[in-house]
Amino acid sequence: MHETTSSSIPTCNRAPVFLLFALLATCLFLFLSGISAPFISVGEPREAVVAQSMALSGDLLKSVRYDQDIATKPPMLHWLMVGSSLITGQVDEIAARLPSVLAATITLLVWIVYTFPLFGLARTLLAFFILATSVEFFRHAAHARVDMLLSCFMSLALLALFEWTQSKKNRYLMLASLLMVGASLTKGPVGAALPIAITGIALVWWKELTLGKVMRLGLTGAVAILPLLLWYCAEAGAKEGDLMTIVLTENLGRLLGNMQAGDDPHAHGLLYMFGALFIGTIPWSLFAMPSLVYAWRRRPNFLGEKLFDNPRKGRFFQWCVISLAVTFILFLIPSSKRGVYLLPAYPATATLLSLLLFETSHRCEKVFRRTTTGILAFVGFLWLAIIVARMHLVTVQDFTSSEKTVEKISFYIDSLTLSPGFAHLFDWILSLAPLVLIVITLVGISKQRFQPLLTFGVVFATIAAIAKTQIVTPIAIQLSPERFIAKEIAIHQPDEITV
Repeated sequence: MHETTSSSIPTCNRAPVFLLFALLATCLFLFLSGISAPFISVGEPREAVVAQSMALSGDLLKSVRYDQDIATKPPMLHWLMVGSSLITGQVDEIAARLPSVLAATITLLVWIVYTFPLFGLARTLLAFFILATSVEFFRHAAHARVDMLLSCFMSLALLALFEWTQSKKNRYLMLASLLMVGASLTKGPVGAALPIAITGIALVWWKELTLGKVMRLGLTGAVAILPLLLWYCAEAGAKEGDLMTIVLTENLGRLLGNMQAGDDPHAHGLLYMFGALFIGTIPWSLFAMPSLVYAWRRRPNFLGEKLFDNPRKGRFFQWCVISLAVTFILFLIPSSKRGVYLLPAYPATATLLSLLLFETSHRCEKVFRRTTTGILAFVGFLWLAIIVARMHLVTVQDFTSSEKTVEKISFYIDSLTLSPGFAHLFDWILSLAPLVLIVITLVGISKQRFQPLLTFGVVFATIAAIAKTQIVTPIAIQLSPERFIAKEIAIHQPDEITV
């Protein structure tokens, strides 16, 4: 008996480590897929050019695009891009996107490790897949923009600040301050102001805000933005460009809505952010809407007493609600609105969704099995339609007669063509794998062999990663400037050359 017990202990100790490595592998599989796709948007190369200027000049304070075209964002992302270029050998698409991949992976793993003791394995794994595969988070997890890096610093700072509110240990304030330094150097003062505001409001809600805590929070916030202010001063002294105008426009102009007409491409109405949050959390928002109705009808004890069997669980639940609410309301006020502004609140949102969906799925198991089956079947139908189009079994003219529409859709279909032959066997395997996986999953769910939500998360994550390599990357290659120039040269090449 003694031997059995002693031999089982190391296995139990290794299980969390194995799970952590499995989740790490899942993150890398998800976010590294298609990372080398060419830049096709304006935003990504705009940030990469700043890093390239730093690398070429050997000056990490040279935060410009070309000559004296001053960068509009602080330098943290650009510094990390330069660091990534030491691995890749140059500031290319991979080097530019690696910081976001690293930030997304760290956010997921740290948040999951922190919440696991609170809510258990099943809810934590569900939160992992909700966060990793939500459209907005997944898209920016390998995007050469500041948003994912900002989300990483801010969400981890929120964890440190929550720990401080519960333990009263100043080392967590110091950790939060360091993380907010990173957030401020990524996008500006909002990186420190928002976490401090969330903490203050939470303390007011709990009736625990004292003058001493206000002073400590104020000092923490001041320390967090000090490196940013020093960087602004260094930039102002080194450049002749109007840095102060850029700083005020980026940090106050958008927030107060006083930018000149035509300057703000992100001006939207009041309801925009509601739709942005719904779309940004697809596919999980499709499960959440009926679950919210069900939970509302069975309030106030919907989540059950077991979930809040100790005050810390209840406090963290309230912390997540306050984090989401404050972030949402803050970015609801200005006329400049983008769905990605809510990204720092996505870890808290994923936790809330996991608690909601986990409880609802256990109370309405049959309904959730049918819902999961329906959504998976719809995803399978869309994937089958894409395969049919890639095989050119149907033509665009069968559905529309508009020349512009035919030309545009034909361009994308031609980019995704599945060619016959053994050389393209791997492409065929990757293309058909999602269909096989969906069929197996549907059979397993119908026979009650799989837990619907977790299984859906695994399947959707796999399909999302394959879609990046099989759909997004080929289209990006066709839309890249290099391919465009090659086509133009082919069209306009002379019939003969005379000397």
